[in-house]
Amino acid sequence: MARNQQFEFLLTPQAQGDLVSWRTQEAYEELRKLCLDAVEVNGEAVIQEGKITAFRNTRTPDSEARYQAALADSGNCPAALRDRVRARFSGRASARA
Repeated sequence: MARNQQFEFLLTPQAQGDLVSWRTQEAYEELRKLCLDAVEVNGEAVIQEGKITAFRNTRTPDSEARYQAALADSGNCPAALRDRVRARFSGRASARA
C-alpha cells in the first residue's frame, strides 16, 4: 500500500562492520491525519555478502511518545490543521513505500 512517505536524513548513514545505521525524519499520510508533521526514526541494516540480512526502523523514544499520544487523542485533529501539516511537506523529496 502506497502511503506517500517523505523523508530526509538527519544523520548521515554510518557503517561499522556489517551494520549500517542512520536517522531520518519521516512524514506520511497516517501521521498527517493525527496532526503530527513528522517523526524521527532510527534505522539499522545488516549487510552480509552484499545483501541486506536484517533491517529495522524504529521511532525515537520522543517520536514514539508523540505518536502514541496522538493515537490516543486522534479525534481532536481538525481537518484545517491536517491540511496545514500536509502543505508543509508538499515540496520535499518523497519515497513511495
